[in-house]
Amino acid sequence: MNETLTTLLLSVSPNVYVAKAPLDYSTPAIVYNHLATAPVDDLNADLDDLEEHAFALIQIDVYDPDLKVASALARTIRRKLRTTVERDFGVTWTECFSDTDETTERTLHRVVMRFRVFALM
Repeated sequence: MNETLTTLLLSVSPNVYVAKAPLDYSTPAIVYNHLATAPVDDLNADLDDLEEHAFALIQIDVYDPDLKVASALARTIRRKLRTTVERDFGVTWTECFSDTDETTERTLHRVVMRFRVFALM
């Protein structure tokens, strides 16, 4: 899944980082984290019920000085996850919010998205 996600994100921006961005990163930047995993041990789970399957909780953050740019990239990522990743994995968008970081030399906008990625077999 990590290879699929990295490839997908690199198709949106060349600045993709796992866990954290370096101090001198360029924008727009995408940072993704694997927040949690919920394993399942029921081999007889109903394939139509995603809640019965193992999933990983993934957070994808998009950073840019322009909120419109960050928001547009976030929408592109969400669309690509639905159309690309769903062929091999189930994907559910769980949350999205944005905030502004004004503690740096320039204002930086951040769009945060969280997804459940299910391991369907």
